[in-house]
Amino acid sequence: MNHRFIVDTYEVQITMSDSNTQHVVFELAFQNHSDQVLQAYHELEGKPFHYVTITGFDWENDLSPWPESALLRNDDVFAGKAADFFKNLSRKNCTASPSGNRHSRR
Repeated sequence: MNHRFIVDTYEVQITMSDSNTQHVVFELAFQNHSDQVLQAYHELEGKPFHYVTITGFDWENDLSPWPESALLRNDDVFAGKAADFFKNLSRKNCTASPSGNRHSRR
């Protein structure tokens, strides 16, 4: 079963395992390719897990652990807001709904 919802500008998709499991795999991705990842994993006959994909983030702002200047002349600077990114995701009050429907509550 899939659940998809929006948290600020981030899209979160949760794919629940059909098996009773406590294992959860989180992926930060530039685009959602969970179907391909899950298919490859099942072909390997791995242990069951719930799969959470988060997309829609800004690498330089949301995922850099500290501020830093741009690596190349035309690149963006690194804002160092990784702690805020993860704090915001863990504190939001979100309502998940069946795949395709998106809801956000702040």
